[in-house]
Amino acid sequence: MTATPGCAGLLIGISPAADRSANVTGVLLLLLTLLVAVWFYRRLALRIRRSEREFHSLLEAAPFAITVTRRASGEFLFANQRAIEQLALAPTNYHSQSVPYAHADTDRLHLLRRLERDGRILNKEMELVAFDGRRFPVLGSIVPIDFAGEEALIGAFQDISNLKATEMKGRSSESRLRALFETVPDGIVVRGADGTIRQVRNPAPR
Repeated sequence: MTATPGCAGLLIGISPAADRSANVTGVLLLLLTLLVAVWFYRRLALRIRRSEREFHSLLEAAPFAITVTRRASGEFLFANQRAIEQLALAPTNYHSQSVPYAHADTDRLHLLRRLERDGRILNKEMELVAFDGRRFPVLGSIVPIDFAGEEALIGAFQDISNLKATEMKGRSSESRLRALFETVPDGIVVRGADGTIRQVRNPAPR
């Protein structure tokens, strides 16, 4: 079947316009898609930054020292004000510093192995040495997290120096009291506030 010259002329006249229209429509759709994508990722970035700010604010408000460190190297990614003060960190340039465990790499390796085994560390007694030289015991918990796209560890530490000092003082008082019991020749009875007999020492033979 052969087309008439008129029909052929009509086909030749419409096809380029249709192609141009299709191309323009495709470009517009592509631009629209790009604009939507840019808008979406900007919104997502804003939400992430807002979430990070809220996360930082939450950590700053905590009543104990909190640090976030790189899992691979132990360097600080974040430290709240309490951690900065307790560890004597450089207030604005602590990111090249690491958690000052008393036995450095040995303690860190032990903690990493325990994290691999148990997934977290809760209420473990540790010893730290602040960057001003102060050595002190802490009760700490460590959990793996993702922080700004990095594998990290978040740790919460409570200085228990005063608790340890009180405990040692109590033990010393108990030792002195026992020594007193051994030297007094008369019988001694120790009663609690409720009248319960706590300890009895019979008189020494004369």
